[in-house]
Amino acid sequence: MLDTIILQMEPSQYSISNYGLFGTTEKEVLNTTASFKKWYNNPSPQDKKERNYMPRLTLIKRGRPLFLKIEFSAPKLLYNNNLDELVESDFDEVVKILRKMMQKMGVLVWTKTLEEASVLSFHPSKNIILNNGYTANFAIRELSKIDFSKRFDLNKKDFGNSGDAIQLYTVSHSFVIYDKINDITKPKSRAIDKDKTLQQLSLFDLIKKENKKLEVLRLEVRLSSKTKMNKQLEKLGYSTNPTLKDVFKQDLCKKIVEQYWYEFFSDNQFLFNKISDPQEILQLILRRHPRVKTIKAINIIGLYCLCRDDEGMRGFRKIIDSYKPKSNWTTIKKYIEFLDDEIFAHPAWGFIDEVKQQLGNFEAIKVEKNIKKSFDM
Repeated sequence: MLDTIILQMEPSQYSISNYGLFGTTEKEVLNTTASFKKWYNNPSPQDKKERNYMPRLTLIKRGRPLFLKIEFSAPKLLYNNNLDELVESDFDEVVKILRKMMQKMGVLVWTKTLEEASVLSFHPSKNIILNNGYTANFAIRELSKIDFSKRFDLNKKDFGNSGDAIQLYTVSHSFVIYDKINDITKPKSRAIDKDKTLQQLSLFDLIKKENKKLEVLRLEVRLSSKTKMNKQLEKLGYSTNPTLKDVFKQDLCKKIVEQYWYEFFSDNQFLFNKISDPQEILQLILRRHPRVKTIKAINIIGLYCLCRDDEGMRGFRKIIDSYKPKSNWTTIKKYIEFLDDEIFAHPAWGFIDEVKQQLGNFEAIKVEKNIKKSFDM
């Protein structure tokens, strides 16, 4: 449901009992002449070994006021991992643990104040359990064939795919799809989740021992900018400038993750068709469009195969765009619309239906239950 949440508290909403844990003193903070300065209170490597998961705290002087930024993974607070997913009824316990951890880190805050703290950013997410022999790596490879270039309505776009992840991101928001199980053991420099706990590593060992077939495809929306977050909330009919209590809602998180999924993967469903035999596709085209000229049908088959190649539509477009005229892709898109006919969307890879079904249900995943579950289907 939710992973990372970033809160901001105003000076009247918290009290610091130990400035030393921020690497400073009360006198230094109050007397600093800088108009902008930060003091960090993050868990040390020793803390990570000796304690459960801890949030990251930052004291920020902006002008005269001193704001407190609180960054944490809600499922890691409760479960010490983010393979297990939260439900709305976990809210009170998450707040209780967060308040307790903050107290250990030298910050005092009332429960109600924490519940109503302003949200700067939050990451709705969903872990998808893949069945019937599908792997997260296979799903990512097939999903990466989509033409993403015109689907991120932003100034700066980037696409990363190492076989284990799809990352579409800007400074204001991102949509990340990755192999959650394999990501656990990756070094921080290559991992998507860069703040793994020791318990997650132990969980990985248990999974490999008890159920090597467990495959988890992670979908995560990262609303990094408050402006973008507010636009997204407004777009879906929710109030802007939310509090912690406002974003801890299953329905809200479900709508956001679903919107990003369908925004990127609702078109070009022919890319996920199981049929790869060109002659079978030819018969399909001629049955669907008996008046189409044979040579046109053959051209469409070529287009079908080129778009579904290993590099997908991005690779195909890159080749086309390297030659003149630049209008070539516009012409080709008209033929792609022909392939977007519903008849070419079936039969699709089974993981597509898995994603749609589990997004629709949005039921919380509990890893222990799935470790014991057999996937010999």
